[in-house]
Amino acid sequence: MTAVHTWEVIGGAISGGLLVRSGRALGSERESQRLRTGSVVEQIELDGERLHYKLLEGAGPLTGWVSTKLGGRELLQRCSSTTSGTEKSKEDFLRKASNLQVAHMDIIAVALNVAPTVQTGPRFRVTKVCDDTLLEIEPSEAAVSLEDFWPKDCPFDSKKQHYVYWAIVCSSSCDTWTMALALTLKELSDYGVILTHESRPVTNIVVLNTPTMDVGDLLPTAVELLEPGSGARVSMFSTPASQLTLKMLGPEVQERLGWGVSPTFTEELRNNFIERFGEASLTQTVPHWWIAAVVQGARGYYMAHIDLCGPAYGTFCRSPGGAVPNGKELTLDSFITPCYVMTPYHSQQMFIVHPEVVNYVPNDAKFTAVSEIRHLRCFYHGHPGYLTATPLPSFVDGEKTSWLRLRSPSEDAVETVQSWKEGLQSIASFFRAEIFKTLEPGTYVEVDDSCDNASFKGRLGKVLPAATGEVEHLLQLNGLAEPARVHPTALKLYPRYVQHHE
Repeated sequence: MTAVHTWEVIGGAISGGLLVRSGRALGSERESQRLRTGSVVEQIELDGERLHYKLLEGAGPLTGWVSTKLGGRELLQRCSSTTSGTEKSKEDFLRKASNLQVAHMDIIAVALNVAPTVQTGPRFRVTKVCDDTLLEIEPSEAAVSLEDFWPKDCPFDSKKQHYVYWAIVCSSSCDTWTMALALTLKELSDYGVILTHESRPVTNIVVLNTPTMDVGDLLPTAVELLEPGSGARVSMFSTPASQLTLKMLGPEVQERLGWGVSPTFTEELRNNFIERFGEASLTQTVPHWWIAAVVQGARGYYMAHIDLCGPAYGTFCRSPGGAVPNGKELTLDSFITPCYVMTPYHSQQMFIVHPEVVNYVPNDAKFTAVSEIRHLRCFYHGHPGYLTATPLPSFVDGEKTSWLRLRSPSEDAVETVQSWKEGLQSIASFFRAEIFKTLEPGTYVEVDDSCDNASFKGRLGKVLPAATGEVEHLLQLNGLAEPARVHPTALKLYPRYVQHHE
């Protein structure tokens, strides 16, 4: 009987899987789909480090050619045999994988750079504090800072001024802000930057959403905004009830307040909320979006959650040190949980998250207690769809995104994200320039479409030694006899992992 050799895909998690080509050669035509991480394939032919496979389990092209390793890093691993001594220790393998990664960026650092782009402040200021729960406001043509937001005779102490200001700044647009962060993370990963959390590799990123995050405990500290032009009073939290109020007030008041209304929120949806989540959900919950990174710890996976709207709920992230002074308050929320089980929901693009069920609880991570995590305190009343996850590659898909299909936001929200595009790209370009200018000789790269030289675009190659101080990299590109010079910002790492030299 002929032995059947099988392989498991262990690389390519953050880029959506391994690049598949129709032929053995690295220059052969690419397949439109990637071979997803975790898939199991049968070996048809093995030629050095090139594998011709047939898909057995998972997702991707049914057949094709992939690289089993490149730059010293394994992308596929032979499935375990009956001889246990030949199987690598998972812990040793993961430690090796972590050590081999280069061109990395901490995911919190990325979020900190995105935050100022989106957290631009409200377009109104307080003219009068009517009482502890009511603020009279007037519109402003420009975003208003904390220093200019309050009247000089404001009776609130500095702590309450700080909290209410950031609650107003961050209490809406969570979907738009999450989109902005997702776009930045996707661009960095597309260019081969390895994302990390506290020096540990991020293996996957998902966008999380709940329609009913509990803010009931914050209602005693909340305020209403009084818009004198219409006499309208609107809660600072974007609850279903406040959304309905804004919708009835019309677009002029919405524009003066700087808050939009989801076009999907209708009277029918209101009734559906009451039926599924209870009457209290209308005034005590908010729909919410944030991002979670699945991180490889020393003894198992955990999830690092990042919420740019965290200050709306009084939760600021504290810097652990490094580039930001230790203990400095940061205008985002970050917390750690075990890696929760996620099961497919309707399609391969969405999953249901089960916070009460965990895959594994590593003992080397300090988790936030579930009771302290507002994001998981949802009004679901037994309904299983209270927390959904969308993998980053599905959430962000080029110019248009699956987010548009999943949530159908207003055109204004889409235009807002597009208006940030230049700023977001400049953030990603800065990171890439700083990282890629130090690429070592032997690193495999791919020339991006942004390269000025059309004959270089899309070609694969590797970095050659060059004179010290030169900005451009000297490359040996496939199909070209002479070395080429290319600026670092026009390069992608190929594959998404490269060898690290001590």
